[in-house]
Amino acid sequence: MAEGICKLCNEEKKLCEKSHIIPNFLYKDLKKEEDHFFLVQSKNNQYEKKGKLQTGEFDKHILCEKCENEVLSRYEKYGASVLKGGVELKMGNKRVNGVSFLEIGDIDYTSFKLFILSILWKSSISKRKLFEEINLGPYEKIIGEMILNGKPGKSSKFPFLIFTYLNHKDIPADLITQPRRSNFKGGTTYNFLVGGMSYTIFISKHIIPDFVYETTIKEDNTLKIIYSDKRAMNTIFKAMTGLDILRNE
Repeated sequence: MAEGICKLCNEEKKLCEKSHIIPNFLYKDLKKEEDHFFLVQSKNNQYEKKGKLQTGEFDKHILCEKCENEVLSRYEKYGASVLKGGVELKMGNKRVNGVSFLEIGDIDYTSFKLFILSILWKSSISKRKLFEEINLGPYEKIIGEMILNGKPGKSSKFPFLIFTYLNHKDIPADLITQPRRSNFKGGTTYNFLVGGMSYTIFISKHIIPDFVYETTIKEDNTLKIIYSDKRAMNTIFKAMTGLDILRNE
């Protein structure tokens, strides 16, 4: 096992041989009977389906065992219990101003917010080409310290949106796309699309719409996951993959 500086605690320690950037459990539903899923990645500004993969992207020698197996693993386990079941939550479908969403209560604010931010942070420190658009700059240190110290900050700090299109069975869900950086009203967002779920994290302090603050996880342990309609999902899909899912409708 190699020794070096851990990217999270910044101490010189023995480093893990394998650190998955996106947790393995998020790939579970993507794997079919042959235990594969599809990756869509940018090449020369064109998107291509790279074919069947058996495991997620991982980096070598970026994290020590304690940070990997204790700090980050704790948040990932909780994230899995929320997104895949295993923890008791208050859940109900609602519709407000034409938008349908799943409202979740009794969700642990600290654990789930740091789970989402940990995926973003690991993507930023990764050397893998798939994550080349994720570069947090000075926010990398800020978010890393939040994760290491277990302090998620206020809900208005790095809020995020979660969309799902799993309610539309005719839209392909067995894929992961290359994470993208984009601008929204002068601010920076980072976008992930994995297995029918879209995650958008707002980073800079520019104008953030009120609906983001209304749906992101809050200190009162509530979260809203938006059921995306096809037109809104098509906008996200085209931005992430170059594919027009409404082209033949």
